[in-house]
Amino acid sequence: MLITILTFNLNYVYSQDGWVIQPSGTTVNLHSVNFDHATSNRAWVCGNSGTILHTSNAGTNWIKQVTGTTNDLYGIACKEDNGSVIAVGEGGTVLRTTNQGSTWVNIPTPTTRTLRDISDWRFYAVGDSGTILFTTSGGVTALQR
Repeated sequence: MLITILTFNLNYVYSQDGWVIQPSGTTVNLHSVNFDHATSNRAWVCGNSGTILHTSNAGTNWIKQVTGTTNDLYGIACKEDNGSVIAVGEGGTVLRTTNQGSTWVNIPTPTTRTLRDISDWRFYAVGDSGTILFTTSGGVTALQR
């Protein structure tokens, strides 16, 4: 009787594609990432202490943005048709840029509750205690539902 033993070297079964660590240049906790749907090279990340990072080369380099806030940010979204990027966070914070992060504007909101996430199509933000905010102006103003 002939017994054949097959062995596999897992390095050959699985490719080297997978999760790769990309240095962010920060040590704060990061909470959200959103890629621009028009190009896979451009993405935005937000986190604690008002941190927003931007890449235009698919994450090879992350550039820290000057946001003007120290509030923690929990959600970020971009809208390709008008170039807006909006981040939301602690204390009802809403920040908006329309120039790839050169300047960030604080948008007044009708809440002080922490906002946890934002959709990237219609700019609906959700947060603590059932808070839902939306905008009909591309993020220039915020309304509460």
